[in-house]
Amino acid sequence: MRPVPTLLPVAALGLLGACSDAGVTKFNSDPTAQITSHASGDTVREGFSENLRGVVGDPDHGADDLSVSWLVDGAELCEE
Repeated sequence: MRPVPTLLPVAALGLLGACSDAGVTKFNSDPTAQITSHASGDTVREGFSENLRGVVGDPDHGADDLSVSWLVDGAELCEE
């Protein structure tokens, strides 16, 4: 009679572990936003119009899935 290879019991234990989802975790990365039109410390004059530019991204979602708002002191500055 031949002995059972030691790999077989280890493989069987691996299959039993595959039935549990306790170790499965889903991650959703945070989106990123960066103002690119002005650097920290730049002068902005009160009462004058300024063009603001920014870049947003999300490694888990495409651009069509993102919604962006410009807020100043909690109030929306411009729509869309």
